[in-house]
Amino acid sequence: MRPKRSFFCLLVVFLVLLGLSLSAQELQTGAIRGKVVDENGQALPGVSISVTGPALQGKITAVTKEDGFFRLPGLPPGRDYEVRAELQGFETVVRKGIIVNVGAVVTIEIEMKPSTLKEEITVIAPSPVVDVVKSVKANIVSKEELQSLPLSRGYASLIRTAPGTVEYTIYGSGRGDAGVAVEGVISNDPDQNAPAIGTDAGMAWDMVEEVEIVTSGAPAEYYSSPFGQINIVMKSGGNKLTGELSFYYTNEKLSKVHLREEDLNILNLAKPSFPVYSYDASVALGGAIIEDKIWYMGEFRHQRSLRKGDFRPTVILGKKYENYDRLFPNYIGYLKFTFQLAKNLRGTAMGHYSEQDVPYYYSGWNLTNEANRHNNPKRLNYAATLTWFINNSNLLSLRIGGLYFKWTGVPTKDANPEGPMYVDRYTSYQWGSVDYQWTYKPSLNIVVSLTKYVDDFLGGNHEFKAGLEWQRNRGDWGFYLKKNMTWYYYNEDPYYWRALNKGVTDPVYGDGQLTFQAIGKAYGESYQTGRTSRFGGFIQDMFTIKRLTISAGVRVDTIDTWVPGRKKGAAGDPLSIAIGETYFKPFYGINPYDEISYPTWDNAFPYGVFISPRFGITFDVFGNHKTALKGSFSHQAEPFPTGTFAGMYPLTYRSFTFNWWDLNNNRIPDPPPVDQYKEASGANPLAMVGDTYLKAIDPDAKPTSVDEFNIGLEHELLENFKVGVGYIFKKRSNILDTVLWDMQSNRYWNTYEKAPEWWVPFTTIVPAYGMFPESKVTMYFLSKNAPEMFYRLTNVPEARWKSRSFEIFFNKRMFKGWMVGGSINFLKSVGNFPIGWSEMYSRQTLANPNGFVNGYGELNWSRPIIIKLYGTFILPYQIIFSFFYQHTDGTPWNRTVTVIPPSQWANAHNAKTISYSINVEPRGSRLNEATDNIDVRFEKTFKIGPGDFGFYVDVFNLLGAYTLNVTKNPAGTWRPVDENTAQGTFSPTSLGLKGFSGYREIRFSAVYKF
Repeated sequence: MRPKRSFFCLLVVFLVLLGLSLSAQELQTGAIRGKVVDENGQALPGVSISVTGPALQGKITAVTKEDGFFRLPGLPPGRDYEVRAELQGFETVVRKGIIVNVGAVVTIEIEMKPSTLKEEITVIAPSPVVDVVKSVKANIVSKEELQSLPLSRGYASLIRTAPGTVEYTIYGSGRGDAGVAVEGVISNDPDQNAPAIGTDAGMAWDMVEEVEIVTSGAPAEYYSSPFGQINIVMKSGGNKLTGELSFYYTNEKLSKVHLREEDLNILNLAKPSFPVYSYDASVALGGAIIEDKIWYMGEFRHQRSLRKGDFRPTVILGKKYENYDRLFPNYIGYLKFTFQLAKNLRGTAMGHYSEQDVPYYYSGWNLTNEANRHNNPKRLNYAATLTWFINNSNLLSLRIGGLYFKWTGVPTKDANPEGPMYVDRYTSYQWGSVDYQWTYKPSLNIVVSLTKYVDDFLGGNHEFKAGLEWQRNRGDWGFYLKKNMTWYYYNEDPYYWRALNKGVTDPVYGDGQLTFQAIGKAYGESYQTGRTSRFGGFIQDMFTIKRLTISAGVRVDTIDTWVPGRKKGAAGDPLSIAIGETYFKPFYGINPYDEISYPTWDNAFPYGVFISPRFGITFDVFGNHKTALKGSFSHQAEPFPTGTFAGMYPLTYRSFTFNWWDLNNNRIPDPPPVDQYKEASGANPLAMVGDTYLKAIDPDAKPTSVDEFNIGLEHELLENFKVGVGYIFKKRSNILDTVLWDMQSNRYWNTYEKAPEWWVPFTTIVPAYGMFPESKVTMYFLSKNAPEMFYRLTNVPEARWKSRSFEIFFNKRMFKGWMVGGSINFLKSVGNFPIGWSEMYSRQTLANPNGFVNGYGELNWSRPIIIKLYGTFILPYQIIFSFFYQHTDGTPWNRTVTVIPPSQWANAHNAKTISYSINVEPRGSRLNEATDNIDVRFEKTFKIGPGDFGFYVDVFNLLGAYTLNVTKNPAGTWRPVDENTAQGTFSPTSLGLKGFSGYREIRFSAVYKF
């Protein structure tokens, strides 16, 4: 039995016996708590409290304690909640107009006066906007914001309003770092941690009730949220029959590009990828199956758009490549059941399916129709919860759900899959074909937990919560090629090295350069896969003493990791097999291009037990529930998708690049000995030899951890209007990277200091070019005495990543005809380990000493200033105007170059002639242009029959702002004649204007709701 399987069996039995549990409460609901006093401010015990509301099926009741305190947990997000307070001898008080948000606690105070009559007093007061209980730093995207703001109706729009977010990133994190939960169930894909809803095949946008974006200070019940947690709550049905029909439309005549057609033709630029046509139609229906017992809500949505291509037309080897349009059809279905089996027993069951079939998926000015990909993703998210309100002090609940994701990405109908893939390293154009790829990613998540309220204990009131969690992930990524070769050209010359050497064979590097992928030739013959089984548990306490609330908790997780054994098929190109037989097999005993198999790799990554403490504090500064001072600290593990370790198994997507000598000058790569080949970068198949892969992960490796700290002040400035300031700091530790390691000496040698005898320092002066001054840089070339290169996954102590942000934010709810929100962030991320998507996509950043050359500086998601402003206003004649404005400072960048060592110097210093890329200047020392964008919406609603008909006009990018896509970094290759000199040959890449993005788009829409 696999380790921990017996524990899982016990857990399943426990769940079956219980049949019930709680964790979904925090992810799907909010709460009301407060105090009941008499007219003299004295606490009133024994008051019967009940709450009702449009979003709540039935009602929830409570009784005040000795100190007059009460709580009403498990409330779905919504408006117009009513709290009713009743006590013999006192007038009945009804507090109306309370707004509950997901994950938040609303604190109120009710005053009751003595009365011998059965009087009922209705109190309508503004709902509090400051949570004076929880220390979590969160941003709520309300139903009103989702429905009224001009948003793009996709996942990225859900987090757009939150302070400190850029695209999918939160406070400088990677695009795939944030946790996502839909209806309380984890919705990150298993192998990359990507958001698993709404990112490609779309989502049931109109069915989103509310979104909570936790950006810092997540409590212990969240497994992995150091870089944010997005909690999406979907709509539920009720006793009243409701429905919605909507249609959104735009076309190319409604899109405006602020560059003249003649200018585009002169510059040979394609227009941005705007829609030739685009429509989005949906129909939704909700109601009761059994009144007061079972309800439903469902939607079908179809999106279809034909988008103009943004390819830059060109001629390659005499063949004309034109721009091409891209068709995007999406099909989305959603169904949710809500049920109340008894007064104190509630549950939900939800399914969300989306599919897309796109003949040309990717955009890019340099991507020909032959080098694009035909994508077909299919996603299913499912979730079910069952909650038992045992009594006023105990809640027990069960959550089970997961996702299913299957994707294929194959060559387009224009490609030639029987031939090579081509890349021109000067022009950057790609043509020929692409590889075949597919994925299969199922995930299952089960959580059981208990919440217990204990009052008047240790001087205050407590909310204890404890739970157990299990998650099973599988991530399969398949790939194959009929012709497993990539051929590198230079400015249409098939001889890459000849072109760089004035048309003659380079004495060191030969004529050309080719890459051969060590993968199979048919479906199923080669794929990367990883499996994880995670067990976790948490306990936390939210302890309130008068105006002070202390949140303390700890979470413990352990993950079992393994890679199933399997066989890889032989490569499709006989040339690659011949090269492997000639240059690899005599030295390593294997041919990586031939058929090969390996056994199962158990305990692939030594995850161990990760202990995550969480601590937060909230202080109600003036005791009037309007001002809160908050702070929190947490030590969390970074997300751990299967891709973290699965790529270290031999049968991942491997390739080897060879320099090629065309000895017979026929311009065609021939098998050796007709032509000659030499591995170009010093790589080898050592990781595929026998069981050496078992050493590819350090047995002492630990998961990357993140320490985060935040402090802030929130204040209710006016009714329904909150302002605040905050400071957030995040730091990664134990960063994982694949770096050079020597098996014989058990020694890492990825820095010069660790192995000075295996690296040869080389100082060169990179010449000035354009706006770039010359720069003197010391780098390192590989010594001939160095051992075979073998990369090992380990924690790199020299790796650095940290981010800090100071922010000012404000938000006014919709009240008296207007709402407004916004933020200003001063975000700075620094280090030497840039993360674009997630940590695992930054592997080999610090694999050798050259990764440290000018390596520390501004990281890629650092933005000095981010400004957001949005709002909705009801104008005369009930016309509604909404807008969203965003300013984002530019992306950091710097000059880079690939340095080729002088052959004479290399021979004199016993160095290998392997080239390395370096930063010529400190990382992120330059900034791209800032962007400014404003979107607006006008809306008018009419009463028609039993419902309301709304007509909308959205104008995206109102001012028509655009960004020029200019290749500024000359990069290229630098071939100095010797060290300490600026003499040599610099060959830059193709610079200049490559395209542009940004256009104004008008979109019309009509919605009928009843």
